Amino acid sequence: MGRDLYESFPVIREWLDRAADAADFDLLHLLFHDREEDLQKTRWQQPALFALEYAMARCLTTLGIRPVAMAGHSFGRTDSLVPGRCLFAGGRVRIVNMRARCMDKAAAMNMDPGVMVAVDAPLDLLKELTEGCENVHISNINSPSQVVLSGNTERSKSWQQT
Repeated sequence: MGRDLYESFPVIREWLDRAADAADFDLLHLLFHDREEDLQKTRWQQPALFALEYAMARCLTTLGIRPVAMAGHSFGRTDSLVPGRCLFAGGRVRIVNMRARCMDKAAAMNMDPGVMVAVDAPLDLLKELTEGCENVHISNINSPSQVVLSGNTERSKSWQQT
């Protein structure tokens, strides 16, 4: 992931190298040589995405593209802090890496990691449909018409059938 960018743009190479120096694992090997299934695991995905997104943002600024404001959704909110100069990149790599380790550890402690789904439906309707459903919860409101539901795997299967 990102190897062509790394080889083509010196600014991206510079910032990915800096991120790799701040990481406590071989970030460049993860990005360029690991299996895709490893990059799908939160433990590795979050630091890899942050490093690559930050390097691309730095590259854009060298081309004269400077944001007036930064925003992000979900994990992207944290990525937006660095180009907006709210947080030093090397420190962010360490924080993102710690977050990913903690999320991985928390997931390993639960026999049932649960399930989640983004639903394009009004919040009021989903509140009505999930009322009284044990272990099916509204876990995130992405927008007025997109809501994330989450819950226990087995109970969610029975809820899906209703």
